[in-house]
Parts: sequence; C-alpha cells; structure tokens
Amino acid sequence: MYLLFRRCNKIVQTTEKARTINPSDFQQLAETIVVEQQKLEKEIEMANECLQKLQEAYDRARTEIQRFRKKINDLLDTLERNTLQSLDTLLYTLREAIKTDIENCSKLKKDFTSIQKAIKHVDCGRPNVQIFIAHSKSTEIDSNSHTLLSKLSANRTVDITFQGNPDMEPFLSGLSDLGNVECSNRGSDLCSGEIVKCKKMLYSVKLANDNKTCRIKGICELPNGELLLVDSVNETVKLLDMQFNVVAHTVLEHKPSDMCSISPNQVAIASFSGYTIQFLTVNNSQIVVGRTLQFPHKCHGIAHYKGSLYVTSRYAVYQYTLDGQLVKKLVKKIYADTKKTHKGKLWY
Repeated sequence: MYLLFRRCNKIVQTTEKARTINPSDFQQLAETIVVEQQKLEKEIEMANECLQKLQEAYDRARTEIQRFRKKINDLLDTLERNTLQSLDTLLYTLREAIKTDIENCSKLKKDFTSIQKAIKHVDCGRPNVQIFIAHSKSTEIDSNSHTLLSKLSANRTVDITFQGNPDMEPFLSGLSDLGNVECSNRGSDLCSGEIVKCKKMLYSVKLANDNKTCRIKGICELPNGELLLVDSVNETVKLLDMQFNVVAHTVLEHKPSDMCSISPNQVAIASFSGYTIQFLTVNNSQIVVGRTLQFPHKCHGIAHYKGSLYVTSRYAVYQYTLDGQLVKKLVKKIYADTKKTHKGKLWY
C-alpha cells in the first residue's frame, strides 16, 4: 500500500499559533456566531410558518375540489331530473293512450251487446224498419270495430328504452382528474417574508338590517379561504365566502374592538365596552358562539401567540392564558397617544 503525503515547509506548534490570535477577533467570531444563530432561528421560524401556510393552502385546495365536485354532482342531478321527467311524461302519454283504447273497446263491446239484444226481438220473417235500423247499426259498429282493431294491432307493441348521451361517457372517460393542482408563486412569496403588492378591490359587506355604516375593526382568514370580520358599529361578526359575499353573521352581546386567530377555525374577539373576550368557531360556513372571558379592565387590542393571549387596555399590555388566567403585566403604560390614532392597539 502506498501513501502519498505533502511535505510541510514549516511546522508551527498550536501553542505558538494561539499567541497570534487577537482577542478582538475572537470576540468578533463569537458575535458572528450569535448573528448566524439568529439568522438560522429566523429561517426555522419562517420554515415553520411556511409549513402552516402550506397546510392552510392544502385545506383551501381540498375544499375547492370538493366544492367543484359538488357543482358537478348538482349538474348531474339536474340532468337526471330532466331525463326522469321526460321518462315520466312518456309513460303518462303511453298510459293515457292505452286507457283511451280500453275505453273505446269497452264502448264498442257494449254497443255490440245492445244491438245483439235488439236483433233477438226483431221479426226476421218479413222486412220492416226495425230490421233495416238493426242492420245499419250493426254494419256501422262492425266497421268501427275493424278500424279500431287494426289501429290497436299497429300500436300494440309498446317498449321504453334509454339511450345515454353518446358524448358524455367518452368525454368523462377521457378525463384523468377534475383539474390542475399546482404550486403558484404566491405561496413562495408569502414564505419568503417579502411584501406582496395586491390589487385593490372594494366589496360591500353591509347587511339589510345594518343600521349604520360598517366599520371593520378586525379580519381573519380561515383555512378554506373564507374571511371572518368584525363590524364594530353594528356589533356583528360576518363570514364572507371566497367571492366576498356575506354567507353568515351573528350579533355580539358587546361592541367588538379587535379580533385575532386562536386556531385555524377559531377566533377571539375583544370588547372594549364589555370588558370581555368572546370566542367564536366557524364550522361548515356557520358561526358558532363559544365561551366568554370577563376581565377587570377594558379589552381593546388582542393578539395570540404560542398559547397565550396578549390584551391591551389602552394603556397597558397583559398576558393571559386561553382560560383567562393572568400570567403577567408586560407593559405598565403604553406611550401617550395624543392623536388618538391607535387607542390601545398593540403599539408600545
């Protein structure tokens, strides 16, 4: 076995090399490590946020697939109803025609019976008026009978068959899926932490029973793309579908001042006037009112982070558990907002 080595020009001991290290360089290296650790921690947090957003995007896409399938089912149900209605109409027409034939046959049979009884009482030994009338009537009935029987013989075979639309089955068989599933650039932009400029669109969320102009004080997006918002002046929570139509709403007991997400389908609503936090859940596009927490101070702003609620009372910030237990008072006094712009939101 042959080993190849490079000849060293100079050998320096570790202790001697250590004397050349500047303490300031070592301190700078320590600071660099801290900075790099912070960068890595930030990347981990962003990656975890991406995982959460990825799951939310999956849930939205799954809901859209199910919605699209329901539309197809509704269309097929409509086609089926129309086809069955045509079948029912055909059955009714054929059944009425057969009933009419039965009535006509019964009438002719009755006429034959009547003329048969009349002939028995006619004296056939000599010509008279009764014989003439009976003969004429019999000939007429017999002619009608032959006409009816020939018509019935032609229409006697009755069958109902169904021929499916020849274009539908090949078209559906040629499809491999309900649509395209792809990763859009929007998701990567959101995970990158960059600010994405969106087109401004205006939608009305005013309800028929809203007495005042809407004032939106909080908004949260649900995993399926629906939006939940609080209207403070009308004291209402409104649920919007992906087309921004109000599909559900509920009136609150106290005037809302802010809202935050607790879980994918649960929100918490702060009330400045009621000293309360109200929990709401959205299930199947319906708003379900949950528990209410009462506090000794006003609740103006609210945020949720890692299982804790952060509540402002205009001039202070409190940390609470989700059960309403005080953890600590974080900020004793928020800056004096002389312009009264933020009014106790989480700014300090």
